[in-house]
Amino acid sequence: MGVVSQPMSGKSEGAPAVSPERRTAVDNARKSWINRLIDPSRRNNLLFFRPLRDRTLDLSSSPEDAIASLINPSMSPVKLADLVNSSDLVTQAAKLQEIRKQAIVNQEERGLDTLFLALGMARWPASDDGRDYAAPVLLMPIAVEQTGTDRRRLTLTRAGELQPNLVLLHHLESQKVRVDAEQLIDLVEGDDHEEEFDLAPAFKYLTDAVGTLIQQFTIDSHYIVGNFSFQKMAMVRDLQELVESLAQHDIVAAMARDASASATLRSAGSNLQLPEIDAVTPDQEFLVLDADSTQQRAIGHSLVGRNGVISGPPGTGKSQTIANVICEFAARGKKVLFVAEKGGTGSRSEETGAEEPGAFVPGSARCRSVATPSTRTSGGCTGEDPRCAAARHHRCSSAVPRKTIQTE
Repeated sequence: MGVVSQPMSGKSEGAPAVSPERRTAVDNARKSWINRLIDPSRRNNLLFFRPLRDRTLDLSSSPEDAIASLINPSMSPVKLADLVNSSDLVTQAAKLQEIRKQAIVNQEERGLDTLFLALGMARWPASDDGRDYAAPVLLMPIAVEQTGTDRRRLTLTRAGELQPNLVLLHHLESQKVRVDAEQLIDLVEGDDHEEEFDLAPAFKYLTDAVGTLIQQFTIDSHYIVGNFSFQKMAMVRDLQELVESLAQHDIVAAMARDASASATLRSAGSNLQLPEIDAVTPDQEFLVLDADSTQQRAIGHSLVGRNGVISGPPGTGKSQTIANVICEFAARGKKVLFVAEKGGTGSRSEETGAEEPGAFVPGSARCRSVATPSTRTSGGCTGEDPRCAAARHHRCSSAVPRKTIQTE
């Protein structure tokens, strides 16, 4: 499925005051979206962690000085052999190889960095008599590298800033527990130069904040290497903080099933006439893949500024149409944001030159350049056309796009 829409500005120009009905609809939808993003079920290993035989590595018995070296901001590599007993090196190395392999898959296919060292484990009983809560307190991104051909020769290196488990903090907030995330991180000793490694001040701050609001809340000093994904929390924060902007935006309100917003979107561009397909001259057409009449009409709707959803069964040309839309906008000097949850989505873009240096790579975490227009045999974009050259070299931007294409 693909969505073509106007930019996500905070408020549409000339928008009337938000009605109480619209505000209620958006607020209800906003809460529902937050709950769906968080996943409070026992599938979420950021709330209900459990050790897995081949997918987690427990370093809780590692020497304190080795753990301190690992979290040191100097980001120096630490040998796995310094973290585990020599008698367990083969088994632990095999585990770490599996964890590393899964992290690579997550990065390549979903654009997510999921490899972390979890520091501390918060535990408290569940109210439904099911498996108790077990939530990592702090997460530190790490990199695992193999040196040489020996699969046991692995090193772990700190790869970024220490951060709190935002899923845990969100859950605590739902229980009326207020925790300052920045203060929690600041209390970690050993995260700065010239400090002795000590997590106790940070753990004490969290347990004091919980107080009696959650019974039997404790924190264990566990160190776990594994794959943890909480990137959706950025969307959760936006949904929590941009309440007014969300209510004012027609597309968001329509997604929340507000009737007035839906009517406004349906009427957008209704006074504009699409040119006949055969009337479009070759110097005004920049299709890089074949398109039938229905696909060309969908592209035409996008070009005149109409909002729309491209949907259909597999193999009906949705990705092909999206690739054409990208190049049509790029040829006109427009900025395009392409979003794909799965690495395979948008594979049609590869046919337009993604194998060339600097070309757009679908499913990657970054957008380097839009797809490269190629010569067509029947009109449209040719290598000599200067506007095609502009499309070929036009760069994507992370700034607010004039059009948004989102694939699912």
